[in-house]
Amino acid sequence: MPLDILILLPRIFFSVLDLLKGSLPVFIPVFISALIAGWLRERIAAKTKWNWIATALCATFCLVWVAVLLAYFMPYLTSLQELDVGVVPSMFSPPIAAIAASYIYGILRVTLAAAVLSLILLPFELVGLYIFESAQKRFPKFPRIANIALSCYGATVVGAAVVVFLMPEAVTGLLYFIYFG
Repeated sequence: MPLDILILLPRIFFSVLDLLKGSLPVFIPVFISALIAGWLRERIAAKTKWNWIATALCATFCLVWVAVLLAYFMPYLTSLQELDVGVVPSMFSPPIAAIAASYIYGILRVTLAAAVLSLILLPFELVGLYIFESAQKRFPKFPRIANIALSCYGATVVGAAVVVFLMPEAVTGLLYFIYFG
């Protein structure tokens, strides 16, 4: 039995180390998004006088909506540049109403996907807020941006641990939801 523990300890240690190391590339966009969302949340809170959770959800929805909009329409926009068919004859081109309906449907799908993703991201925001508040109390002399970076990294590690260890199919499921759901 003790031999099994000696075999497992290095595996556990290196798994945690790989998780911490693998969270670094994801941390950078999360940190930039958190800075933008924090600025946006403060603006929303100043204008609406909503509580923290409502303004955080609204700011997250705005950022996620833009990201999902880019992800949803990017294949279409990039394919327009590569398609060199010239002018499509009028009998083969779809009517303007069909094109407009397609775009409206796409915007509605993006809005629904952004709303669902915002609700999925809210617990990770709460984890980040907890880490931020704990860091503010524990390290009061640290600059605010360092505490934000620490909380973003902590929330990223928790999110990566949830995705890698508990729900590895979540990433493909979210991509399927955005494009086909």
